Amino acid sequence: MFTRMRDNIVNEIDFCLALLNNADMYICICNAISDKQVSASVANGATTLADLQAELGVATNCGCCAETAKEYLPGGRYAPVASAVDAEPPRVKHAANDPAPVFQEVVVQRA
Repeated sequence: MFTRMRDNIVNEIDFCLALLNNADMYICICNAISDKQVSASVANGATTLADLQAELGVATNCGCCAETAKEYLPGGRYAPVASAVDAEPPRVKHAANDPAPVFQEVVVQRA
């Protein structure tokens, strides 16, 4: 009996987690726009709030969602992050462990 109860609890937890992972979070209540819609719009090239307003209608009624919607744009808190594999490491012109540069003698003549 205990095993059956344990299996039911595990299944209910899995079910709840699946619901939470697939649940939409509404960014704009007035126009029923979810975080997934905003993220998809940004993935398709939206870079400003005006782009999101034109494509989805976010922040076109009361405007309370404008700040949250901006967080999904590039540079925002919820913006997609490029993976480290895709990013090229920054390069420096001269590193501290590079061999010393060869100096050339410069002759200055005064008139």
